[in-house]
Amino acid sequence: MLFSGYRWSLPGARVVILSAVTDDYAAARATNAGADAYPGKGVSMTELLSALRHATTLRRNEAPATGSKADVVPDAERLTRRETEVLRELALGRPTRQICAELGIGQNSVRTHVQNLIAKLHVHSRIEAEALALRERLV
Repeated sequence: MLFSGYRWSLPGARVVILSAVTDDYAAARATNAGADAYPGKGVSMTELLSALRHATTLRRNEAPATGSKADVVPDAERLTRRETEVLRELALGRPTRQICAELGIGQNSVRTHVQNLIAKLHVHSRIEAEALALRERLV
């Protein structure tokens, strides 16, 4: 992606991509390439401000990487077994219905686990959780 070169010349920069393209594939590509947030078209001002705050919080709280999952995502070690299973299914790109069938749980349960994952992984969306899981090899 075009912006990925900026990471090398401005390593402390945070990237928030605003795009008219809102499909999951584009968001996953952006976050895999290093974007800190991809709020997408049609987000509310509150969601946009939240994404911007998240990116700046990452900058302030960033510590030198030591390679540990706990260093990158402190609450990742607190994921329950079921949350880890749901995260693995998300990372495989499976939709909610397929996750329900695979794990034998209802849609509300999947939604609850996804909300817990978003909170524990300090991300703003299901897509960001997927990308983080893949990038940091959480699953």
